[in-house]
Amino acid sequence: MFEVANWIKDNIQAIVFLPIRDTTFENYKHDKPLDTVVKDLIFKINPPSLEQVLSARISYISKLSNSNNDGYYFLDNGIKVKYPSKEEENYLNSILSSLFSNNFFKNLISGFTGRNIRNGIEIFLDFCKSGHINDSEITKILKSEGKYILPNHLISKVFIRGSKVYYTDLNSRIKIYFLVFPMTLFLTHLLELVF
Repeated sequence: MFEVANWIKDNIQAIVFLPIRDTTFENYKHDKPLDTVVKDLIFKINPPSLEQVLSARISYISKLSNSNNDGYYFLDNGIKVKYPSKEEENYLNSILSSLFSNNFFKNLISGFTGRNIRNGIEIFLDFCKSGHINDSEITKILKSEGKYILPNHLISKVFIRGSKVYYTDLNSRIKIYFLVFPMTLFLTHLLELVF
């Protein structure tokens, strides 16, 4: 899109309107053709909140599940397991309310997404697929019909560890600043000896 805008700007005397996301503008505002943008003519349309988008998608899932009665999946040994499709909606509603009922986690997710709704949906799906939510928690969600709120320590564990069993700095969205790598410790010691 930028190349077309550059070609129009160079070959035709015209005003070029670029409909882009605000994150794209912030990332490329010093590159052509965005470097020539008159800053007074920029207007931004703020995206809806992630919570509203996710709840709208879950309500859409419930409309789809009304036409389909059962969901299914296959175990490792090939056995087909059927379940009512309403349970999917209950699971998603419980996770949504668990994440957005606590202001700390609500702000944490908002910070992770950076107003990028696609990234927020990806974070939500990663959370839903996490192996750290064990079968007893899933049973509590299903028994309460989606009203169960996950405990804070479990939500923190999912965010910190991600899809790994243990914390690794490379795979986690949350970084520990006080973590000292052995190579860093070696270089620090070496610099102390030299100077």
